[in-house]
Amino acid sequence: MHQATWLKERRNLLFLALAFILGGTIALAGLTWTSASDSDVVARVNGEPITRDEFLTRLEEFAGDQVLEQIISEMVIAQAESSLAEPISDEEIQAELNAIKESFGSEEAYQAELERYNLTEERLIYEIRLNLILTKLSRKDVVVSDEEIAQFFEENKELLDTPERIRVSHILVETEEEAKEILAELERGTDFAELARAKSIDTASGVQGGEVGFIDQHSPIVEEFKEAAFALDVGEVSQPVKSQFGWHIIRVEERAEAVEATLENSRERILEYLTEQKAKPIGVVLNELRSAAKVEVEWPRYATFDTTQQ
Repeated sequence: MHQATWLKERRNLLFLALAFILGGTIALAGLTWTSASDSDVVARVNGEPITRDEFLTRLEEFAGDQVLEQIISEMVIAQAESSLAEPISDEEIQAELNAIKESFGSEEAYQAELERYNLTEERLIYEIRLNLILTKLSRKDVVVSDEEIAQFFEENKELLDTPERIRVSHILVETEEEAKEILAELERGTDFAELARAKSIDTASGVQGGEVGFIDQHSPIVEEFKEAAFALDVGEVSQPVKSQFGWHIIRVEERAEAVEATLENSRERILEYLTEQKAKPIGVVLNELRSAAKVEVEWPRYATFDTTQQ
């Protein structure tokens, strides 16, 4: 329940768990294959064209049901916003977007993740809205009392303590010789982040200039890495550290002291956790919305989606 963990969970929720990543509708252009102008050619194989109509026809054949299912689900969720006591605000969406960006550590890493999922920020904002609608519907009528919060705190106080943490960066290479060369370049004044982007084989952190983020002694990181990292002072760079993944050069960027949990500083986290535990599962909410929706299908191919004939 630490902040860094929460941010990663929020990021994963929006990029992985929420199944609205196909993006926009697909405009299917008739099913007749026709001769096409150059603007209608998707690709050529040894000079023979693959037309736009052919491509879209095949796309519908293999993914039409999934895409229509996707669009229907998104529409019923978006329409359900009108049933909320208050509409989703721009401030709520921006807060979620800021949390996602913060979890990546840099604008560059955030943009790289958008590109990896073929996602525009506009589309991400739309998905954030859908997620917030589902979340609010799932939590409708949920009540968490002060007594429940206090009881949870007493029973889980040690888990709510924030341990000592350090924010670390690293450069990962395959051999000790390469690691020593990295150290030599750092000693000559080469920027750590530039070296990480150029030479680290850990591409996830590499695009962020080697940034790993905050870790503590319980973080799921190899022990050799943690032992070396926690022995460093802020700004200090390690000697080459060997692990099962290769050789690391580690730098500590920041150190945060342990913080003992109190009821006051834990209240919001506990409230969020207990509310989530009491909430209706998102899948159930979506099924209820779909069951209540009137779906009229005009194309016989997709008659199974028609709820007016059932």
